[in-house]
Amino acid sequence: WVLATVALSGALRLLLANRGRPAPPRGVRLVLAGLAIAMLFLQLRTFNGLSAGTALLALVAGLKLLETDSQRDIYVITLIIYFVSLSALLQGDSFWLLAYLIGVCWLTTATLLRLTTTLPAPDWRRCIGYAGRILIQALPIAAGFWLFFPRFAGPPLPMPDCTPPAERA
Repeated sequence: WVLATVALSGALRLLLANRGRPAPPRGVRLVLAGLAIAMLFLQLRTFNGLSAGTALLALVAGLKLLETDSQRDIYVITLIIYFVSLSALLQGDSFWLLAYLIGVCWLTTATLLRLTTTLPAPDWRRCIGYAGRILIQALPIAAGFWLFFPRFAGPPLPMPDCTPPAERA
């Protein structure tokens, strides 16, 4: 339902922007955010942990779409996309997921390049090409991190056993 909420928020905002209407009123946005976050808490019983934190971040990003009025809001959303992509990479280890997330990173970088350049904004082809060059230049650094930094199966430091003695037996 989090994905449906994000998609519905984006579609609603695009529909309103296409008709030249502003974002929904602040009270409506606050009620929607409060209900969505409460539903997420009722479902997961926490906001701690990788899956709960990722769901909360994705939900907040989707709800942020409803209040986009300035270019700063679009910057925030594009930066949240990087965080959501990283959290998806932490949860899965599939090659296809990695390929998909590299594509998402490529398009998000192209979007940031298009947003941050001076007017007139360059066409998408130039931004996508430049973003591709940036990602190719980052590959040696990523490969170095992958090769030289260890990946632990468990926590890096041993955790003490905190269970009471009566429950250990």
